[in-house]
Amino acid sequence: MDQAVNNLLKNRDLGASALLSRFGEILPRYGEAELFSILAELKMTFPLMAVWHFAENYFQKHAPEPQSFEKFNQELNREKAEVVERACEQMSFYKTCLTLSRSSLVEAFLLERNKLKKVDVICSQSLPAGEGVHLNSSLLEAGLNSICVPDWDLVDKLYAADVLILGADWVSDTLIINKQGSLKIVEAATRLDMPIFILAERFKYMDPPNISREAFIQDWSHAGTKRFIKVFEVFPRTESVRLV
Repeated sequence: MDQAVNNLLKNRDLGASALLSRFGEILPRYGEAELFSILAELKMTFPLMAVWHFAENYFQKHAPEPQSFEKFNQELNREKAEVVERACEQMSFYKTCLTLSRSSLVEAFLLERNKLKKVDVICSQSLPAGEGVHLNSSLLEAGLNSICVPDWDLVDKLYAADVLILGADWVSDTLIINKQGSLKIVEAATRLDMPIFILAERFKYMDPPNISREAFIQDWSHAGTKRFIKVFEVFPRTESVRLV
């Protein structure tokens, strides 16, 4: 595996959509056999990210060649734009948005929504990778009114928000898989009767995966120190959760 692929495999602070976009950028470098070998590694490293199953299925149907690479990236961009457009339509009345981790779809929506009408954002730190810290910095740089709060304080901050917005790594008819902390914040928002929106491209909609305990764990070993962390969790797709 070359450095570009290793960077994808080792990345721990980008969401599924952002990783898939990075993958789309490097596609032309690889032949068919190498491409499917890379996808197998990505599926093994991120088994609860539906995007790698989508990419594998796509190139099983479309021969890996420049034209199919271009159409693949066009589909990614089209899906993202459609989700952001629907989100702006459905969440035009909410002023203060609370989010967890760093979904590139949620970030794109917040940036677009702020152009139409100013929005306030509450981000969680999302440790250990600090995805929410990075999201907060990006939003502040773009001129949004955003704050970042400790993960342990996020539930209490629901009282200051109008809506909870999350991304998703996998969506099925019965469940949603997203980053650790999602279940707790969704349950708390449901008790408060707060609107809950999940932003996900349609290619993340699949039958439930074969879930093992190991699938939720990621290897965070560094400098010879072994460290394994639970990164993902499941929450039910209930009537209180709105898919965009």
